[in-house]
Amino acid sequence: MQLETMRKILLRAMAGSGFERVTFFAGGCVRDYLLGRKTEDFDLTVALPDGGIRLADYLFQLGLVSQPAVYPRFGTALVHFKGHKLELVMTRRESYRMRSRKPEVLFGTLEQDVLRRDFTVNALLMGLQDRKILDISGRGLADLPAQVIRATVSPELIFQEDPLRLLRAVRFATTLGFEIEDETYNCIKANAFRLNELSGGRIREELVRLLTDRNWLKGINLLQDTGLLPYLLQQHDSESKINLKWLRPEWLGTDWRLRLAWLYAGAAEPEKQLQRLQFGRRHTREIMRLIEGLSIVNRIVSGQPTAGDTAIRQFIYRHRTEARLLLHLLNKAQRDDLLGLPAHDNLRQARCKLKTLLQLYAKRRFSLTGGDLMQSFYISGGPLMGQLRLEAELDWLLRPSAGKRELLEGLQQQHPEIRPRNRMNK
Repeated sequence: MQLETMRKILLRAMAGSGFERVTFFAGGCVRDYLLGRKTEDFDLTVALPDGGIRLADYLFQLGLVSQPAVYPRFGTALVHFKGHKLELVMTRRESYRMRSRKPEVLFGTLEQDVLRRDFTVNALLMGLQDRKILDISGRGLADLPAQVIRATVSPELIFQEDPLRLLRAVRFATTLGFEIEDETYNCIKANAFRLNELSGGRIREELVRLLTDRNWLKGINLLQDTGLLPYLLQQHDSESKINLKWLRPEWLGTDWRLRLAWLYAGAAEPEKQLQRLQFGRRHTREIMRLIEGLSIVNRIVSGQPTAGDTAIRQFIYRHRTEARLLLHLLNKAQRDDLLGLPAHDNLRQARCKLKTLLQLYAKRRFSLTGGDLMQSFYISGGPLMGQLRLEAELDWLLRPSAGKRELLEGLQQQHPEIRPRNRMNK
């Protein structure tokens, strides 16, 4: 929905209420409106004590929006309207305690509200009633056409108040295609260590937003140049676990999980890092499988003798979704002009292997069960059964046309100490 459409809807709802003259669109929705960009969410600031909460309740009573989620400590309310999120807040001033990102919030003037915001292009207001643009910071309207990210006030102050703004500056520069103004940029470099003060969840949200943007590589380069990347990876040296120099990041496609796997493949203890960022079990498992797949492909491309055929077969059979993402990556590599790369032939070999095995295992399933093992051997479950089934699966991966009988006979040859039942010999 366009901002102008939302403005008209809200203005009709507020007519004669006392809210219409003191309510302003704020922040990103005004910035995007002036840039001609699509806006999904809308921020409104209300120049009344508890104005955001009061307006949210008023709109809910009219039946226009969802029931508000209210945050009294911050004077904020969150509602939804036709699939759009509206955040409503009173004009406020903030004070921060030492080493706390949570401010003490008090009702304030429009000027105080604007100057607490992070960057000038995010500090513009639009009057709901008259559509007038207010540039209280004095730089926002100039910085938009100049394509500049600049702190509203002292950059040292805004990064000290909330270190997440370090990452937000990089994200806005990435998604908007802007450049970070020199003083703000240098202050990011000087305050990169403050990322350690943030919770993993807040970092994760910004990182995923950056990685899903089409200009994500610019963002990665900015993270590197500003010194933020080592704090994201918790890695402050140049050593990497996996050397992926053959991999061009532009091959990685649009899936943010594969981009993240590439980013963390060289980090020490990547699983621990993902857990620190609070990715959750499912995403952590998916990304770790992709890191495992990148490692396997890397061994093939690097011509390392440790690239066992069984390992890649097991990975492809068990993790088809991730294997398809890796095949997509290698397809892009194959289409590029790789003749100048020493790894050209190995890349082609890795692609052919993934493609062939994906097609092979798409038509076959490993079907030997624990019941088959108990019917064939004198065993009663436990770790031994798990071990035997794994060995049979690895045998089947190398010869997927083998039936149950052949696999059981293979196990009997490998484990003569396990007594077979008579029916197996028939």
